Amino acid sequence: SLLTEQAVFIEWDIEPSLEFIFDAEDQLTQAISSNELGEVDGNEVGNGTATIYLYGANCDEIWKAIEAIARHFSPSPARALIRAGGPEVEPRQVNFS
Repeated sequence: SLLTEQAVFIEWDIEPSLEFIFDAEDQLTQAISSNELGEVDGNEVGNGTATIYLYGANCDEIWKAIEAIARHFSPSPARALIRAGGPEVEPRQVNFS
């Protein structure tokens, strides 16, 4: 739906363990579901990279809720892509290093 088109993608330029990714998803889910900001909608892991997908009505609110958590992940993500709309919208990029 249009309400859930906004997105935040957390990206790694390495391939962490699935155990790590699932734990990271749990932490992110707790951070945004308690405020009903959106949902964690899965991950993509392979070929030396990993991405966790979050969707909701307001990407800035999602990012505000998860930024501190994402910055404490170890291994650290490479970047976050914060997209204020659907796939046609150019996301803004936040680098973690």
